[in-house]
Amino acid sequence: MSSNEKMKIEEMVRLSEELSQLRSELQAISQSMKKIEKRISFAFPDYKEIVNRKVVDKTDTKNRKELLNIFELLLEESKKKGDIGFSVRIKDYSIETIIALALELGVPGSSKMGINKAVNGIRNRIQESMMLS
Repeated sequence: MSSNEKMKIEEMVRLSEELSQLRSELQAISQSMKKIEKRISFAFPDYKEIVNRKVVDKTDTKNRKELLNIFELLLEESKKKGDIGFSVRIKDYSIETIIALALELGVPGSSKMGINKAVNGIRNRIQESMMLS
């Protein structure tokens, strides 16, 4: 067996061990999260209903034109100041507006989309738009 093959095998073994360790850690984290959720549910019986209501109520009343105007403002800011300009400007809008804009732009997701996914999706659409112009 050549030294190159031995190195590949050793690397595979090392990576396999790392994956095993990460799986164990994820299982431990998952168990801890389940315990916390049970404790919260016991202490606050309405917890799940309130959390689910927050997700469902993330609707915005802005129309398509207003949302596209927001996109144009974010695009201009990104062209001028880059990603920092985008990050600063996006904070001017409510969570509901950001999610509505992401859905308007066709970011994959649903009405249950989270803020991080929405912001990242809008950022990607802006980058795509800048590359096309």
